[in-house]
Amino acid sequence: MKKEDKERKAQVWIWLLVALLSLIMLHGCTKTVYIPVEHKTTETIETIVRDTIVEVEMQSERVEVGTTDSVSVLMTERATSRAEVSRGVLHHSLYVFPASVPVSVPTVTVSKTRRDSIPYPVEVEKVVEVVPTWAWWSLAIAGVCVAGATLYIIGNIKKA
Repeated sequence: MKKEDKERKAQVWIWLLVALLSLIMLHGCTKTVYIPVEHKTTETIETIVRDTIVEVEMQSERVEVGTTDSVSVLMTERATSRAEVSRGVLHHSLYVFPASVPVSVPTVTVSKTRRDSIPYPVEVEKVVEVVPTWAWWSLAIAGVCVAGATLYIIGNIKKA
């Protein structure tokens, strides 16, 4: 190969390198910022609350008896009573039968809503600072001048 072809090839590579570096510098001015965004999940919890104080209405029962005897016994569905006079003293006893009474307990349903927030990053392009157009043009002109000076210096070094 001739010396001129080698120099020409070197100049082409240098211009490609300068163009590539200029593109990288121009493209590298953007900044990606991550902004946390809340993701909400809603869960409804239902609980049943039972009232602990319960009033039970019992049916009334009344039984009377009159007797000339010294012993009197009264019976109802839930109890028995025995009265007795002995040696001039009245003895009276009452016995209540053990029984269970069915009672309906009032219930209240309480609903609670719980929300969970889970932050995660979202990519948002954000311009950090706006550079005026004249500054870009002056930067481009300065880059061309530096590239030209570099090529001039490299060309003179090879000739010497």
